[in-house]
Amino acid sequence: MFSGLDAEALDELVSRGRVRRAGRGEVLFSVGDEGDAMMAVLSGRVLLTRVTREGKEIALDAMERGHIFGEFSLIDGEPRSADAAMVEAGELFVLQRMAFLNLLQQQPKIAIAMLGELVRIVRKTNRLVESVSFLELGPRLARLLLTLAERSEDREDGSIALASRYTQGELAKRIAASRESVSKQVANWERAGVLAKEEGRIVIMDVETINELADDVDIER
Repeated sequence: MFSGLDAEALDELVSRGRVRRAGRGEVLFSVGDEGDAMMAVLSGRVLLTRVTREGKEIALDAMERGHIFGEFSLIDGEPRSADAAMVEAGELFVLQRMAFLNLLQQQPKIAIAMLGELVRIVRKTNRLVESVSFLELGPRLARLLLTLAERSEDREDGSIALASRYTQGELAKRIAASRESVSKQVANWERAGVLAKEEGRIVIMDVETINELADDVDIER
């Protein structure tokens, strides 16, 4: 969102915000809380979730280093529409709404960048709805693995090790599935040589098969 700003504008942006340290499991905000700030992940990982009327928790997105969240509230000032909690301890850059609005008047190019970001979020949400509504567990999990692989590096043997350690419970929340069903699917893929585990990280050994299972959705790099 801020990549188009020059060094002076970025310095101004940083001067208007603050750094916050957050521990694992710490709740950053909940549905209905006042939307008074945007946050950027400097380190650690944040999980955005929503609880359905039936009491089922669904993960909407996971924010890692370089990701921004809570930006909707900067625009309309409405209450939070999701819960946010740290799943890995880290640091956040926090920018209050009024500081952002003042900066927006001085740097209108930020508005254009924000429009692009909002479109990306809408597309991602549509993809999530499509996956949960129409795809079986295997394709849903394959799509998620490809999304997580976008922030990872290819290895010499063609495999891809996910950048972070994701629990099977977290993976299950993100595709509206049970932890048991995800655990079983991952185990089946491990036996088939499609996936592997290294130091707690999932490794996609057979990228072609995962792409095929995900309905030919290629990794965007």
